Amino acid sequence: MMIFKLCLFSGLLLFYNAILFPCTDTAEIKAPKKLTFKKLYTLKGHVDVVQFLKILKDEVLISGSADTTMRAWSMEGTCIKKLYNSRGWINKIIELSDGRIACGANGGGINIWNMEKNSYITLPNLKKENYYGNSVIQLANGNLAFSTWKGDINVWDIEKDTCVKTTALKEHAAWISSLIELKDSNYLATSSWDSNIRIWDASNDKISSIRTLFGHTDCVNAVVQIDEKRLASASDDKTIKIWQIDCNENKATLSGHDDGVYALIIVDGKIISGSRDKTVKIWDSESKNCLLTIPCEDKIHSLEFSAKNQYLFVGQSGGNIEVFQIFL
Repeated sequence: MMIFKLCLFSGLLLFYNAILFPCTDTAEIKAPKKLTFKKLYTLKGHVDVVQFLKILKDEVLISGSADTTMRAWSMEGTCIKKLYNSRGWINKIIELSDGRIACGANGGGINIWNMEKNSYITLPNLKKENYYGNSVIQLANGNLAFSTWKGDINVWDIEKDTCVKTTALKEHAAWISSLIELKDSNYLATSSWDSNIRIWDASNDKISSIRTLFGHTDCVNAVVQIDEKRLASASDDKTIKIWQIDCNENKATLSGHDDGVYALIIVDGKIISGSRDKTVKIWDSESKNCLLTIPCEDKIHSLEFSAKNQYLFVGQSGGNIEVFQIFL
């Protein structure tokens, strides 16, 4: 990495053969580190869109697809097992604190899988109420929170199989595409196809919308938390936006994709985006520069990253998952 030292002498910056004369006041500016990648292999088996990817604690990759199946993959690229989900295509997968897997499906309800036994349960009351689970997360207190096609949020006590709270009002005008819990807070954030992002207070009996982030001009497909102060969102308007959490301010707009941006993850403060333009881009969340563009074989719907192996998994519309090693 090249390092340049900047020195001030009588208000002038003195250069000599790209090396500055020594002086008392110095500041180091590090040239941006160049990122590189290599294609490793392609995971094949799904026959429809790979909607979601999740790496478990034991470094097993779980993929969920619109073909109504989940598959478990080793880091070496072997399909370990295939699980059929009777509730429809799979929208979101999470690993619960007890090691089980929960997945939201478009066919109604949330299935909770025991991977070792290759079996699942659907919470009876949740199924009876015909909740159409989309994005599902486990809150810090152990309860599940999930969004629905109707545009609301429900919090479910798994042990008691009962809804403990829901949204006070239906605030989103279209279905909720993603749901996250903000770190160290009682707040949730959602993205929606109504082109907005909302911040919710989940500390009371009813979940209330306290802030709306306006700025996208088309469906918002994902929202993620960069750090304690910032969010990032991905939209069909071909952009990624960076937001200040405690206000309505759009801090930056990242442009460069040629089609809608569907997938978004954060790795070491970097924003990784996947688009229907068949590219993955890695962005510096501070400088807002695009650090790397990775061409892919098909339209991108999901992303996941293994920090241990530096592997990037790219789920695509045709059912394949491309795997790249990223040298950060």
